[in-house]
Amino acid sequence: MHCERLSADGMVLDFSDIKREVRAVCAEMHERTLVPMRSDVVSVSEAVAERFGQEVTLLCDGGAARYVLPKADCCCLPLVHTTAEELAAHILGRLLGALRPALLQRGCREIEVAVSESPGQEAVCSLALEPPDLGSPSRLSNENLRAQDLAVVDAVADAGAVAVALATSLDH
Repeated sequence: MHCERLSADGMVLDFSDIKREVRAVCAEMHERTLVPMRSDVVSVSEAVAERFGQEVTLLCDGGAARYVLPKADCCCLPLVHTTAEELAAHILGRLLGALRPALLQRGCREIEVAVSESPGQEAVCSLALEPPDLGSPSRLSNENLRAQDLAVVDAVADAGAVAVALATSLDH
């Protein structure tokens, strides 16, 4: 989080709020196969199987390879690829949706998320936060922010409106 000033309580934002949201996002992905639902190279379908319940089927190489997984073991994400770059943008969007009102109230102007593949290899996604043009500060309600948040989260998920930088260590 990048802020212009500390709040009266001496904090940028309460880290317990950030941790709660990060843990929730990570818990959805932990110990699951990450499935890119918008993939341009893997066809993904969901179905209900008689014996096993809900399944996710992945067709690769034009259907030459077929993988069927229990849906409970999958985390279906609105991504094209499950790269560190797209994961960073996705996580940023999720955090922004949950924390944006608090960030704006505390004067934060930028949020940044890094996803590490290994030591020295990470993707960083950052987004400048601009207060919505809603007139007086009293109109900065959660309801007014939700519509804007949804548009920003979609833009982040599409990775078209954010700066994504890949920092790769030269010594690997």
